[in-house]
Amino acid sequence: WVKVPSISGTNTVITAAWGKLGTETTPDYATDDPVWSENFGGAWHFTSDSTLFADSSPNSNHATRNSVGVSNSGQVGKAANFTGTEFADIAFSETINTENFTMSIWAKRDGSAGTDYRTPFCARKDDGGGLTHGYMLYSQSGNFRFWTGKGVSGGSWHTSPIVSHSNDAWHHVTVSFDGSSKKIYLNGGTPVSVTGNPLYHKNELYGLRIGAGANENPTGQYFWNGQLDEMRHSSVARSADWIKAEFDNQKS
Repeated sequence: WVKVPSISGTNTVITAAWGKLGTETTPDYATDDPVWSENFGGAWHFTSDSTLFADSSPNSNHATRNSVGVSNSGQVGKAANFTGTEFADIAFSETINTENFTMSIWAKRDGSAGTDYRTPFCARKDDGGGLTHGYMLYSQSGNFRFWTGKGVSGGSWHTSPIVSHSNDAWHHVTVSFDGSSKKIYLNGGTPVSVTGNPLYHKNELYGLRIGAGANENPTGQYFWNGQLDEMRHSSVARSADWIKAEFDNQKS
């Protein structure tokens, strides 16, 4: 961000300079490279009125909108609007099913939707017999719950950490796994963390579903009722400072 006293007309040129001639190389960010290339598996802004919610990363993990609406009252511009009966789908990709990861999203749950389980996003695989894989975010009884599949027979789901939230309000929710601990952050704050073994085994079959869960069910379950905005996947566990910066950059 740059603050200047004034800008005159429409022809003002702002120039960025770095280093010293002959001693520094031009940094990567000085060229027209993709904005979302650094460890991003995907970035979805939910602004499109086409048949897709486009992925802004170089990975082209575009979501099929199906019948999901678009609202003009999002947290960052427009948002995806869900009435409890629809969802968007992203085809399976290894770039959004990684060993370590961070997922973030702005979520606003409709207070009239009751207290049952609702899913902002889900990339899971349930083989039955307690053999589970993948990750998902639930909202239930005023709590966001970060669930993961353990990848062991009889292991079932790992169902924490959790953090409380209110309805009818925007919240920035981030979950991460770094190989040994799961964390959940609300509005860039101090994370709730859990450790253990096993905690997580990645999904290797089903796509990433937005606004519903149970990926193995083609008609969906646990439908979201409310709005979702600015979803991002990273193939690394982002730092608390990174997550706080993202929240500060996007909050009203």
